[in-house]
Amino acid sequence: MYNEGGDYNPATGVYTARVPGFYWFSATLVKGLGTNVDWVTCYLRVNSIDKLFLYTDPMSENDRDGYSFTGSAAFRLQVGDRVQVGRCSNGQSIDNGQATHFSGFLIKPDL
Repeated sequence: MYNEGGDYNPATGVYTARVPGFYWFSATLVKGLGTNVDWVTCYLRVNSIDKLFLYTDPMSENDRDGYSFTGSAAFRLQVGDRVQVGRCSNGQSIDNGQATHFSGFLIKPDL
């Protein structure tokens, strides 16, 4: 919704740091209502390396209800480092509407 500086590419879902420093990222994913899967996993990734495991597993098998899961982490990034949500299993069941989101911001630039 807000992309100050254009560091986030909405077409690819990748944030590319242009300022070195300490960043905070958060991802909330929603397993869509009516999808017939038991669990969904994804990773918050930095430079294509898995850094944070995101996971939801409803209590019953093949639960068709919707569930959300959120993960947040802080990373020290250098210029050109790339952050994204990826390597999702059962990713077709993730609701890509307004309930699912990825956000990040610079906490403190390196001096």
